[in-house]
Amino acid sequence: MSGDLRYTAIVEAFGGVGAILFVVFYMILSPWFRNAVGRNVMFFEAALGFIFSYSAIYYFFEFPHLVPKFMVRVDEVVITLIVLLTWQRLFQMIRAQISTRAKSRKKVKHDDE
Repeated sequence: MSGDLRYTAIVEAFGGVGAILFVVFYMILSPWFRNAVGRNVMFFEAALGFIFSYSAIYYFFEFPHLVPKFMVRVDEVVITLIVLLTWQRLFQMIRAQISTRAKSRKKVKHDDE
């Protein structure tokens, strides 16, 4: 394995372990299933953990010729999931910020009166 691929594999393995640990601790410590933002965070991090772990294994064992075609499809599905979850998170953040600002403006109006 070349130096660049070794670096990529190590970074992806590190990312995969971090994402998996995040999912485990978030599942144990947080009521993530109660709202859309928590579910988004959980599924996004799980998808990242999967893609990082899968890619790291792919690079460490150097078997591009042995990768089954269904794993290429799984890879595409996971990447699509990450993209969709990223856009969902963007819209959730905008909605939350607009709601927070609206509440803040109402509070300022009431304080001025």
